[in-house]
Amino acid sequence: RRVLFRSAVIYIDEVETLAIATKKKVSGDSPARYKKDLQTYLNSLTAKDPILVVGCTREPWNADEKELKSIFDRYLYCPFPNYSTLLMLWKHFIAQALKYKKTPDYNFDLSALAHVSVGYTAGSIAEAVKNTLTARRIERLDKRPLAEDEFLTPLSQCPRTYADDNMKFRIFTERITGLNATRNALKAASGDGE
Repeated sequence: RRVLFRSAVIYIDEVETLAIATKKKVSGDSPARYKKDLQTYLNSLTAKDPILVVGCTREPWNADEKELKSIFDRYLYCPFPNYSTLLMLWKHFIAQALKYKKTPDYNFDLSALAHVSVGYTAGSIAEAVKNTLTARRIERLDKRPLAEDEFLTPLSQCPRTYADDNMKFRIFTERITGLNATRNALKAASGDGE
């Protein structure tokens, strides 16, 4: 008899540790030892089960693509924010931290923060704002206006993705989703018609 599930979301962070690309023997404390159990559990689910399994990774190129494809059937690539998005993120998180009551001094340059924060995620920006705009700092805004450089130290302590890693993400996404093969097939088809 089948047990009815309630709606659930199973979140697996650093999923590349489950789908390890090497053929070495897995140590006893490695997350990869759960791969077989996870696969068994996922195979027991049906389309009617209200369960969503989400995996997140920072280094998908370290995982075995075949293993990832056996665990997940859809892939979503979330690109890093561009300049205009970073500008909006800084504005939103600062306004949110100030409870939308106080606005930064008109000399405050959000554009500089947006340029400096290229390669950082929205979560990193939110963390930098949270660590900068403490309750005490907000109380002292009247005495000492907010300056851009106050955000730099907390931001530098957040993880950053560099351009070469960003390119690795794009290449991996094209491979795992089949976008590369589709693009090549379209190029070949358009070349045949000319």
